[in-house]
Amino acid sequence: MARIKDHTGREWNLRLTTGILPDLRAAGCDLSEAVKSGSWLGELLFSDVERIGGIAWVMLAEQATSAGIDRAGFDQLLDCDFVDAIAAGLEEEIIGFFHRGRRKHLQAQLPKITAKMDEEMSRIASEAAEKAIAAMDAKARSMSSDFAGS
Repeated sequence: MARIKDHTGREWNLRLTTGILPDLRAAGCDLSEAVKSGSWLGELLFSDVERIGGIAWVMLAEQATSAGIDRAGFDQLLDCDFVDAIAAGLEEEIIGFFHRGRRKHLQAQLPKITAKMDEEMSRIASEAAEKAIAAMDAKARSMSSDFAGS
């Protein structure tokens, strides 16, 4: 069981069981298929925040409700640090969920998967930076021509 904390210091227990798999599938995370296809880490790390929030809600709703926190209140807890903790906890739970033979192979592939994710994130960030710079240049040229025409 992975233990994570939100920004208020409240501890949450992420626990993956076979009973929760259908609910996770309904939330857009088919872990059985993702692990079979080898895309499970990418599914987690490249998921949008709302999707991770939905997955977390499925896994933590009972604890949240017991603490008097509804879905809207839970969503307010989903800052970047909590989302990162959820993703790391899910990774830990997914690896730990499978028998030792498979777990060993999943763990062995993590550095390779992480390196590829880092490479892809660097590419995405670089493209976004280039677009932002191009937009700023266009705006500066527009402002320059506005001043020249005045």
